[in-house]
Amino acid sequence: MMQCFTFKAPALMFFLRNVVKGCPYYRVEGKNEHRGSTHVSWTRLVKVYVYNETIELVKGHHAKAKVNGNFAATPISLSNGTVQVYESGFSVIVSTDFGLEVSYDTNHHVRISVPYTYQNATCGLCGDFNNIRDDDFRTRQGEVVSSDVVFANSWQASGDDEPGCEPQCGGLDCAVCTEDQTALYSDNAHCGILQNISGPFAACHQRFPPQMFVESCVYDLCVGAGYQPLLCQALNAYASQCQQNGIQLPNWRRQGFCEIPCPSNSHFESQGTGCPATCANPNSTQNCPLPNQESCICNSGYILSCWGLCPSF
Repeated sequence: MMQCFTFKAPALMFFLRNVVKGCPYYRVEGKNEHRGSTHVSWTRLVKVYVYNETIELVKGHHAKAKVNGNFAATPISLSNGTVQVYESGFSVIVSTDFGLEVSYDTNHHVRISVPYTYQNATCGLCGDFNNIRDDDFRTRQGEVVSSDVVFANSWQASGDDEPGCEPQCGGLDCAVCTEDQTALYSDNAHCGILQNISGPFAACHQRFPPQMFVESCVYDLCVGAGYQPLLCQALNAYASQCQQNGIQLPNWRRQGFCEIPCPSNSHFESQGTGCPATCANPNSTQNCPLPNQESCICNSGYILSCWGLCPSF
């Protein structure tokens, strides 16, 4: 079940944690930042606490993660193999033996999944996993509220003294979309392409209805004055959700529209392997258990290094 609301403060927030004994403990936190506008914020840091390990996924840091304070190149195996950190497509993923998976595209999009053994046993911004959407705005104090800002503020993590964490507006007071803007950014040349039944994302509609993605996309374009990279990020978020669940889409990118610049000695593939060969594991593509992902694939004669580049080998 997806949770959709607007919160703009650059605070350290509880995304999700478990609340019952008997299951392995975990906690996922996220830190936002403003990028040119205080009307909207993007995730710049994700922290995963599990099995006495602290794993940080950091904006702009591909093929690496910070483990207990120090950066290390992926793939990383921790706690006797019970925690794995690896790169798949353009995302860095933390996966545990009990089914927690945290994926961050090192730019703005975070995806968290837990198995059904944690049903009715989670709390945080992602909700309580009881399949009742009406009570997902439950504060840390246990009160169900209607205000997204009151709800989000209750889940601010301790120890965050960064100025500006207090929101300046809430709910509809933050909305800046006019009717004309909403109509424009909802058309098939913008966010509406996500729900076009004959468009490139149609194969994913049944599994993941796109309406919430469209609404979020339209809002971002309104506050960002139609800035195309915001549209590309929104489309990529939906496409990534689909691909990570094994739903392959046709290439929706084109020249001059959401193109992916790849490093030297590599090229873009819309359905690249989810397990790219690396210096540490040159045979990782064999028997890869992960679905294909959009990715930059090293050219023949080159292999992915620990810093996300493709030197010759």
